[in-house]
Amino acid sequence: MKRAAAILCLFLSVPVGAAEYRRADNLDLRGQFEEILFAAGGEVSADIESTDDVFVAGGRLGITARTSESLYLGGGTLNVKNTQARTSNIAGGEVKLSDSKFRELLAAGGTVELDRVQLEDDLILAGGRVMTGSDSKVGGSALVAGGDVTLDGTFSRDTRVAGGQVVLAAEFGGPVHVYAEKLVVKSDAVIRGDLIYTAETADISPEAKITGERRAVPREKRESDWAGAAAAFSVWGVFFGLGLLLIPALVASAIPGIVAASATLISGRFWESLGKGVLLVIVFPMVFAILAMTAIGLPAALAFLPFLIAGKVIAVTSVAYVVGQLLRGQLGRGAGPQRKRSVFGWTLLGTIVVMIALWIPFVGVLVFLVSFFTSLGAVFAVASGHVFRRRSA
Repeated sequence: MKRAAAILCLFLSVPVGAAEYRRADNLDLRGQFEEILFAAGGEVSADIESTDDVFVAGGRLGITARTSESLYLGGGTLNVKNTQARTSNIAGGEVKLSDSKFRELLAAGGTVELDRVQLEDDLILAGGRVMTGSDSKVGGSALVAGGDVTLDGTFSRDTRVAGGQVVLAAEFGGPVHVYAEKLVVKSDAVIRGDLIYTAETADISPEAKITGERRAVPREKRESDWAGAAAAFSVWGVFFGLGLLLIPALVASAIPGIVAASATLISGRFWESLGKGVLLVIVFPMVFAILAMTAIGLPAALAFLPFLIAGKVIAVTSVAYVVGQLLRGQLGRGAGPQRKRSVFGWTLLGTIVVMIALWIPFVGVLVFLVSFFTSLGAVFAVASGHVFRRRSA
């Protein structure tokens, strides 16, 4: 067991570089930072510039930040303004973003509001109440879920929305898919593509400009689709329970490219992967809960759940794969190309070591959780990058 713990600890000893830490009940954070920044406090005020990733959490957080890398924010009340980042991942009770620019944005909260926010690429929003202002612009695809959703501004590509009440007042450059109890399309809305919707009531202004097909999909048809996905997930869940020990090895053999790429990303960008993993563990249950709040959103939540479980399975597989490769190196088997049978065998051995290590009181569980969060973040980065590349191709 000591050897198992040592192997897992070795996995965590990847090169992560230096980092800066700030913590106070009332934190006033200002200046320039060249290393990864971790900051937390009860009430946080920040005006910073950074050349690396930024992680900030607070009960009340007001921040202006400029970073060439990623921004991770969490807290009760978040006010983000005049901020620039490559990607931004935000979760909180009340989230407001204004006068900011990102390449990609993921935000979730009780209330999420965007005002004069510019995105080069994709947007994901989830909240009880979600609003985008008329001066906001999304350059890529958009996925939005909430109890009450109002979309204004410009959406350049395809947009998918699920909610209790959905109000469309924006200019959409691609098809729009809506699943809602009530759909309202305002007179100033422009949809340069199809409008495909499922709703109990639909109020579509005759003055709205829709260049593509306008099609209402019966709820029964969509719910049957969701039911099929839920049934498939149930069968998969039984298989998972029976084959828990073999699943990581089978997954690693089936998708060695994704697993190996995730392992490489873990080694090269450990802290970023860890931060993304922790945020995903917070955000995904919130998205699921928000979707499940309404009868219409529940099927979407059930369809969303298998993807969450699949991501976690691949993350566990990545942990077992890395441990197996460490064992392979320790036993002098080299680091050259491997056949699928070799990948299967070493990942299975890594799975056994991980399960044994979990019996070590406290330390085993702690090391596994850190490993899992890091792997989950890496898997998400690799998978989303693959999807975006296919979508742009």
